[in-house]
Amino acid sequence: FIFYAFKSFGKSIKVMEIDTGVDKSHEEINQHLPKNPANVLDFIDENGHGTHVAGIILKGTCKQVKLESCSYFDILSPKGSEDLYFECLKLAVKERPQVLNISSGGQDFNQKEYNLLNILSNLGTKIVVAAGNNNQDLSINGNDYYPAKYKIANLIPVGSLDSAGQKAPTSNYGLKNEVWEPGTKIYSTLPGGKYGIMSGTSQATAAKSNSILLELCKHERN
Repeated sequence: FIFYAFKSFGKSIKVMEIDTGVDKSHEEINQHLPKNPANVLDFIDENGHGTHVAGIILKGTCKQVKLESCSYFDILSPKGSEDLYFECLKLAVKERPQVLNISSGGQDFNQKEYNLLNILSNLGTKIVVAAGNNNQDLSINGNDYYPAKYKIANLIPVGSLDSAGQKAPTSNYGLKNEVWEPGTKIYSTLPGGKYGIMSGTSQATAAKSNSILLELCKHERN
């Protein structure tokens, strides 16, 4: 395992990001933090990926959007911890966010992962996941990337576009329910109040989560 309801309830719009953590001190992120985070350690990012993704997710969203972070990152294991990842999925089931962003994946089907995501789907959560960066046609048997390839109702796999609006060279493709968002040379937040550029289906996934949140914000204002 390798890591690399369309309705708001009350005045809070909850989005959860399962990633490497988030730097809560960044000015563009801090205003969207919940008053009582599930785990304060999840708002520390020693990798940078999670903070970059968070900035894209939150860009231009309304004040009602609250970001929960859950980190699978283990400094001793750069690919992430599978046990931590499953704890994050369990937390998502408990928290029931309107949007769950997973900018990671792997090539192995995992029944436990499938079951937890299916529960979330049934709860009405929009599960936005990366299609992966292997330039593979996922419609072909043997070309696998999960959770993108799971057949779950509210799961949205996202492919990456280049600056010209074409498929990015590395992006996986071929899924019938795949959507496409910009994911090449995306400028966003980094730990320590910094900004930087990253590319990939991780960034495209965050852009799709952002578009869902912006739509939810419109409903909240009406």
